[in-house]
Amino acid sequence: MKTPFIYIILLFTALVLGSCSEEEVVKTPIASAKPQVAAATVSTLSFSWDAIADATQYGYRLLDAKGNAVAGDVTTALSCQITDLNYDTPYTFKLTSFAAYEGDKGNSSEVSIDARTNAQEKLVLTGVDYDDTTIPVTVWWDAVPEAYAYRYTYESADKSIYNEKTITSCEAVLPNQLAEGDYNFTLVALADTTQEEYIDSDPYEFAFHMNGLPSYDLSWTSALDKENHTATLVDNLDETYVLKNYYGVDLVFTVSETTHKITFKSGGTLNGYYYTIETNLTGTYASARINVDKSTADIAGRTIKLVYTGPGNPTDILTW
Repeated sequence: MKTPFIYIILLFTALVLGSCSEEEVVKTPIASAKPQVAAATVSTLSFSWDAIADATQYGYRLLDAKGNAVAGDVTTALSCQITDLNYDTPYTFKLTSFAAYEGDKGNSSEVSIDARTNAQEKLVLTGVDYDDTTIPVTVWWDAVPEAYAYRYTYESADKSIYNEKTITSCEAVLPNQLAEGDYNFTLVALADTTQEEYIDSDPYEFAFHMNGLPSYDLSWTSALDKENHTATLVDNLDETYVLKNYYGVDLVFTVSETTHKITFKSGGTLNGYYYTIETNLTGTYASARINVDKSTADIAGRTIKLVYTGPGNPTDILTW
């Protein structure tokens, strides 16, 4: 496409040379072509017009709202497409039909029409819902066909916890181990940058409360020092458990689904002495994890022993 300046020179030359000669011959203008908007997108405008008898070429200009030329050319075609325009922006299209230079006809008068590029369409999130009565907190929503992904964030009310994640599914499952408290959740449907007609959705925001993980207060009298001790058993709801503050140490362990063997993940060494966790396998396990009856906060029908195997082989058994 030629620059507007080339077009202006061509148009000016055609108008002057096609209108008069040294003998000042007055030529009859040919009919004006009537342009129409053939198509519009967020960045392009297409125009078309019918052929005009005695027209050999057509010159067009596209002006912005301030009257500045943003495109222009001379063509023998009956249509044109102008690209790289701003979205949701008004323009004026001007068209002139050019007659043959050596004929007895003159150029037509210039005809104008207004046009506008399309606005970008904002994606819309629908069907957003969540459940914060259970752990983990789950958020779900309807699929947005034009979205290529979804970005969500959650932040604690005191700003101490923040996380952001981009996913392609329509469900977000928050971590089990989030601290109990109030949180803010934000969800955005992301538009594909290769599809310029769409833009990201407005953020969908809501507040939710994160409940604490199931926990059970324990107490026992040590066989080693004959004193009473306390600890807290926390179920992470992901097949791991934490025995918090067991002699000042947090013991993290898992339970095998097949052998029911308890394996330390951390905290298995206490002041140079080693502890192992054993289970009383009497009876049949109802599930892979420790069978916790949450209505009574007891380990129903199961005995778990923490056995001390330090020097002298004294046995300190914690049973609950």
